[in-house]
Amino acid sequence: MQTLLNRLPIAHKYAIIGILVVLVTLIPTGMVVFDKLVSARHASAAADHLEPATQVLEIIRLSQQARGLSNAFLNGNDGAAANLDKALNALQAAHDQAEAQMTAAGVDKQATDQLRDLRGQINSLANRARAKSIAAGESFSAYSDIIARQMAVLADIVSMTGLDLDSSPDTYALINGLFNSLPPLTEYLGQARGFSSGLLARGSASTADLQRTAALHALSQDRLHAWSAALATAMRNSPAIEADLAASVSQASASTRDALALTQREVINAEALNYSSSNYFSAMTTPIDAQFRLAGQAADVLDTLLQERADSAQRQLLLLLGGLTILAIIAFWLAVLLTKSAMVSLRTSLGMARTVASGDLTSVAAINGTDESQQLLQALNDMTSSLVGIVAQVRGATDNIATAAGQIAAGNNDLSERTVSQAAALEETAASMEQLTSTVTQNSENAASANTLTRNATEVARRGGEAVEQFVTTMATIRETSSHIAEIVGIIDGIAFQTNILALNAAVEAARAGEAGKGFAVVAAEVRSLAQRSANSAREIRDLINQSAEEVNSGSKLADAAGETMREMLHGIEQVGHIMNEIAVASQEQSSGIAQVNIAVGQMDDATQQNAAMVQEAASAAASLREQAELLVQAVSTFQLPGQASAQALETERGHSAPMLLSSSR
Repeated sequence: MQTLLNRLPIAHKYAIIGILVVLVTLIPTGMVVFDKLVSARHASAAADHLEPATQVLEIIRLSQQARGLSNAFLNGNDGAAANLDKALNALQAAHDQAEAQMTAAGVDKQATDQLRDLRGQINSLANRARAKSIAAGESFSAYSDIIARQMAVLADIVSMTGLDLDSSPDTYALINGLFNSLPPLTEYLGQARGFSSGLLARGSASTADLQRTAALHALSQDRLHAWSAALATAMRNSPAIEADLAASVSQASASTRDALALTQREVINAEALNYSSSNYFSAMTTPIDAQFRLAGQAADVLDTLLQERADSAQRQLLLLLGGLTILAIIAFWLAVLLTKSAMVSLRTSLGMARTVASGDLTSVAAINGTDESQQLLQALNDMTSSLVGIVAQVRGATDNIATAAGQIAAGNNDLSERTVSQAAALEETAASMEQLTSTVTQNSENAASANTLTRNATEVARRGGEAVEQFVTTMATIRETSSHIAEIVGIIDGIAFQTNILALNAAVEAARAGEAGKGFAVVAAEVRSLAQRSANSAREIRDLINQSAEEVNSGSKLADAAGETMREMLHGIEQVGHIMNEIAVASQEQSSGIAQVNIAVGQMDDATQQNAAMVQEAASAAASLREQAELLVQAVSTFQLPGQASAQALETERGHSAPMLLSSSR
């Protein structure tokens, strides 16, 4: 693993660390965001499903009322028929509204179908009750079964939306009391109302009936206690709930306790069932309606709280996402800056180290901080500075040595070569001087002969010039004659044109004369034809004359040029004659001077041979010194120092000045 990491570039290592950090951060962040998103969706879904759940509570209330009125009607209270019809009509409207709300909220279709099926059962049961084709006890039991199933549908709706899993202490207590404690309370109160109303309408009750009434009384008290406890918990955890529901809770609880006390006094403990059935039903309906009104208020408060919670969850989610996004951007920006800073420093250090390794000591790293990477760059700068000083001193010494050795070696080699070549040249010069003497004598004789030939050529050129001038004069005469011929041809062309016009006029007159002028017309046509042919011939002659004139002009120009050339050639030959005369005189003077030079060359040859032997010994010593200096220069030349360009220019200047000094010593 370590070997693999050592092979990776540092940028890839930073990238791996960044990916791990992102993963470690992303997982818990995603869980938190997902939890917030679920909370927001849960609160929103609970708020959306609260309305159909509350409407199902209304259906349960109306079903309980219809059950009690049916039981009273079937037990002989005919006055309950009108109220029963009102309750059933209200129940139908509540069903319509509940089904519409459940569809809009997206409640499971199975729950909607169950509620619709229960609606049909209630309608069938109501029709049998109106016709009194069902016993009171059977009707009461059937209604109770339907209400129990309605409460099950309500529980399903609450469970589907997660209302029963609410984690907030205020809304959980309110939800728990509203959907778990209130429906059984109203159901037990409704059963007690309906059952006891039937007993009062009948005017008698068995021991089992009284025991059942007492059981319903006890269950109602228990559910009232649970409902009151749930409301107390909700109000204790939320001042807003307490402010909205405290008065209604107190009123509904007092009304319910009064109704339970009435049942205890007039039914359970009464010696005779003399209390009015209608009055009892009304007295029991008052707390039930009060509890349902309280439930409606509690549902409104719950809806407000759930909406606020959903909005708060969404705001928190947006704030969380925004904060995380900002933090991620800042973290990414800082990571990029840190990585870039580290990479720049490392690359600068690496580049500087490679530059120094290649022998270039001119680079200097810029220091922009005090961290470890900047300290490394400072150390590299210090190292480079030290190397610059050392190499500069060594290079200065080696350059001086190399320059001196090179100059000595070059001077000795040059001197040796010149001495040897001078000795050989002197030997050759001595041998050549004798040949030069005879050659100069021969040149003097040849120059005299050439002078004679030049005078003859001058005379010939003069005669040729005169002939060319005569040719030029003749060409000018021909050109003038051609001009006169062209004028004559023009006159002929004009005569032909006039003849053509006259022939044309004659043809016109002959045409006017008719038969008498036919012969004259033929003659005019022939004359016109001859005139046209004469004009054509004149034009051809004129063209030929023009062409001949042009060629004559060209020949005249060539003749002029030939005459000018002959004159120039004559002048040149005269100059050559003068020069050849001067050459002949100079050749005689050279012949006498070469004899003296031959004597001096012999003396120089002896001295040069002695110098050549001494220079060869000095050249051998200088060559050895130059080889050692070159080795030292090569060893130090791998380093490049600041200002090396100027040093190289100075070295080049020195190299050029050395040959100049040596050449001046010649």
